[in-house]
Amino acid sequence: MQYDPQKSERVNGYVEDHASANDGYDLSPATAIVDFVTDLRHLAAKDGIDFENVIRLSAIHYNAEIG
Repeated sequence: MQYDPQKSERVNGYVEDHASANDGYDLSPATAIVDFVTDLRHLAAKDGIDFENVIRLSAIHYNAEIG
């Protein structure tokens, strides 16, 4: 799987902090990311943002960035 190391590292700290504040970072990275994205979904709902559209747009951005 392709990725941009700078962008993945930029967000890693947020995921680690989030996991530490909740269940601890002894969780698998996949579980920590799912928890983080789930809470982003809650934030989007609170602010009236269509999260499915966020996911769709993020896929477009991701593909352009690794393209």
